[in-house]
Amino acid sequence: MHSFCFIHLVILRMTLIACTRNYNVPFLTSDILMSSLQANENFHIPTNNFNVVPFLPKDNIYKPASLAQKMYIVAKNICVVFAGDELEIKKFLNDFRIWCNINAPVRHEHIHQFLSRYDLTNEFSKSACFIISIEHIGLHSISVRMFNIPKKMLDWKKKTREVWQYLENDLFELVYASGSGRDDFLNVIDQKIELTTQHPKGSIWHAIQTNLSLIAKTLALEKVTLNTLKKNYGGGFESTFYNGNEFEKISNVVYVVAYKQFEKDGEIDVPFPKVFLFCTYISDIFRIIAVEVNRARKDTVDDKIIITAEADSFECRCFDVEGLDSIPNNIALPMDFSFKTDKVAMGYSLIGPDDGNYNPCWFNQHPELTVTYVHQRSIQLILSREINESLRTSCKEYFARTYK
Repeated sequence: MHSFCFIHLVILRMTLIACTRNYNVPFLTSDILMSSLQANENFHIPTNNFNVVPFLPKDNIYKPASLAQKMYIVAKNICVVFAGDELEIKKFLNDFRIWCNINAPVRHEHIHQFLSRYDLTNEFSKSACFIISIEHIGLHSISVRMFNIPKKMLDWKKKTREVWQYLENDLFELVYASGSGRDDFLNVIDQKIELTTQHPKGSIWHAIQTNLSLIAKTLALEKVTLNTLKKNYGGGFESTFYNGNEFEKISNVVYVVAYKQFEKDGEIDVPFPKVFLFCTYISDIFRIIAVEVNRARKDTVDDKIIITAEADSFECRCFDVEGLDSIPNNIALPMDFSFKTDKVAMGYSLIGPDDGNYNPCWFNQHPELTVTYVHQRSIQLILSREINESLRTSCKEYFARTYK
């Protein structure tokens, strides 16, 4: 699996781009935060419904500026993710799109040719990118090539400071990362991730489940600590996987961030779902609908837990995130933000007696386990008691290890 586990000059260098190789299932993820040398007095992100600027380090050189897509499918078998200088990236992306169109269908050798002819020293010296290329070499076999710029890559555990570093990991196999979020990302990967799955390693659904669970975990940490923004990355994440025929962006998935304070015996009952982030696409626009919940009602029906918040109990915001090379168009974007999805990824922030955070996560897709939002009226989460009981068990085990 290849996964990924951003009038003043905008800098993307302080960002996170990463690739994880796990059993030859291509899967990529990138953040959407763009940073600038100029301060922004008021900046909002999907995970938090307040101005985050006063809570960020004042001595940071780079400041959050806007949100933008950094990952591009330039051909059905080619995907590229960027970090660095905006002007360099726009030129590279434009030239790369033209090259891929001229050389369609694009093969590995065409990527080699483009990179060998491109003046990387002068035209791309302040930036980095990761390119994934797929070739079918048989009825049930593909060849996957990865191109990282700069080329040098060293072991993260040796604490070197190259642009690219890698980490070997049982769950993701081999992880590559670059950018200011690199160390945070690899540190999370290096820790034991509380994740259960019924899908075998090497399957598309195992790749989707592990990667979207990791995103949910990262968003939960961002919600509570703003640590991602303090390192100039985050704000939201895009994901892409190779579905056997072409790269496809993950869409219509909802990330749920849930809170709970441990009780004295390590019990948690049902963690409160604080924020829902529904991620979808309208044409080439990445839309994030953020629903922040203040209070909700819990009901138990048979083997399901139903959590419902009414109109006076939540706030809804919408973020429409464009690409760096987007062309203005007259598409009328829907203002009714209603949605229903059975692709649900949950990240938890469970607070211990010492205010420490325990952050398990999971992803599930099941037609009976859904999140339904009726615009300005209600939001409802249906989850299984089995999943919640599994979470409670793992939490009690963690509490016993940590606090007794």
